[in-house]
Formats: sequence, C-alpha cells, structure tokens
Amino acid sequence: MTEDESEGETLRAGRGQWLRLGAMLSALLASGQVLLADPSTSFTYQGRLRDSARPAGGTYDMSFALFDAVTNGFQIGSTVTNLGVPVSNALFTVTLDFGTNAFDGSPRWLEISIRYQTNDFSVLSPRQPITATPYAIAAMSLVAPLQPALLPPNVPKLDAAQTFTSSNLFAGPAVFTNAANFFNGAFSGDGSSLSNITSTAVRRAIAFPAPIAGTNYLLDFASDVVQVSATNNINFLQSINRPLDGYYTECVWYIQAGATNCLLSFNPSWIALGTLATNWPCILTSNKTAVVAFSARGGSETNVVYAVARQE
Repeated sequence: MTEDESEGETLRAGRGQWLRLGAMLSALLASGQVLLADPSTSFTYQGRLRDSARPAGGTYDMSFALFDAVTNGFQIGSTVTNLGVPVSNALFTVTLDFGTNAFDGSPRWLEISIRYQTNDFSVLSPRQPITATPYAIAAMSLVAPLQPALLPPNVPKLDAAQTFTSSNLFAGPAVFTNAANFFNGAFSGDGSSLSNITSTAVRRAIAFPAPIAGTNYLLDFASDVVQVSATNNINFLQSINRPLDGYYTECVWYIQAGATNCLLSFNPSWIALGTLATNWPCILTSNKTAVVAFSARGGSETNVVYAVARQE
C-alpha cells in the first residue's frame, strides 16, 4: 500500500482490487456555479470513486443509508438504492431522497455501499458527514427579511396589497389597527357573536330624502335617521326595505316645520301609538320640530308601527 493510500479508508471491492471513496455532499457543481433545483426533499450527491490509485470507471450499483452517528447509531429513513450508476473518471452523481423529516438540524452521516460485477454490496468506510451548502448556511443565520424578488409570486407580502381568491379562515381574532381599513363585501351570519360594539362604531349618516311625487314620501328602513324640512304637507305613502318576519328594525324621522303649518299623514295600514299619532293627520306647527319613530317587526306593511312626539 502506498503512502497516499494509507491516508484514507480502503475497501476491497468485489473484483479484488482496492477502492477508496472520496465523496462530498454538495449542490451540483458546473463551471464553478452552484445549481439549485426546485424545492423538494431530494438532493444531489456527487462523489469520487477510485480503483486503487486510478480513477474508477464503469457502471456500479450503489446503496445509500442515512445515520445519526459516524458509527453505530440509528438509521434515518429508508435505504436508497441506485442501480447502474455510471462512473466516469472517478466521478458519479446520484439523486437521494430520505423523506421530509430526515434533516432537522442534527448531525447526519451517509453510509455508502457499492456493487460491481458481484451479487453482494460492500460497505465503504467511514461514513460521510452531511455538510451544509452555502445557501443552507445562510438560511440558518438569516436575520434580515428576504428581498421580495426572492419570494415566490403567490406568497403574501405584509407591506403590499393582497388579493385572496380562495376562502380564508382566521382561527384567531383579526385585529385592524389602521384607521384606513375598510371592508368591501358582505358578512354572513346573524351577528349573535358580536360584542363590545359602541354606538360610534355602528352609527350611520343622516339621510335627507326627497318626496317621490308631490308631498308623498317613502319610509325607507335602510336609513336609521332621517332629517327633512316640511315646507309642504308630508304624506307617508308606504315603507320599503322592511325586515323579514321574525326580525326587527327601526328608523327615526326629524321633521322641521316651515313658516306655516303643514299636515303630516300616514299610511292607514300602519299601527299608530300615542295621542298625536292616533289623531292623524297631525298638524306640524310652524317652526317646530316633530320627531316620528317607526319600527317594523316583519315584512308586511301592516307590521309597521309609528309614534309621533311633536315639540311644542
């Protein structure tokens, strides 16, 4: 055995010659560049196989097993066997895959067995340590955000506008801290789980409706508060946007009378409450404000209830 051969582990192969393996784990090297494959659990292993002092060549069967120690230890995942691996000028390249959980940051060693023109595999020694590639080293020490250009196009970015086309489930509370946040769409459900809602959070703008014809007005339950100036008589013709049966809604009208008295009349199908309401049509005294509260407890016009309180 020469001095060069004594420096490494040697193994007698099936054809009776000495072989020495000098192998390393890396990404595939070509023209001095590292070529990265698509993200997966597989990786490329490139090794160098010598037949005594000469570079090996030919076709070999190779078997690879992953362990958690350089000797003994426990095997990680299943053994991967590659048949008919071409070896040229001592170099060979194989693709290995030990599964999703094979590499968790703990040390790993690769045990390699080869077979050449024989039925039995010969185990090469020592096991080869699995070392990190440059990009893996960078990932372990990453402390700054990745550049946006390095992220796939379908990864949401926190500082950019996002469009989600599929259903999204938020298991925890969604907290919006920017005053410019808005919701465009429709909520589903009956709102029974809503809590801690203040009046300022749900208040709506005052509506200023116009008569649909002459002095006739529609009572629109889509508005919570309505303000109108009564320069002429006001006649409530019918109501719209009433809730479905079993639900409740209300609306309050503030009617400012003009310089002369006017009449305020209601749809006779509605139910009246209060002295002023039952003595309709009411007289809107000049320069006074009348407050009319309406409620609806179902989709029928006859379920509309109103009460009038006029300022004296």
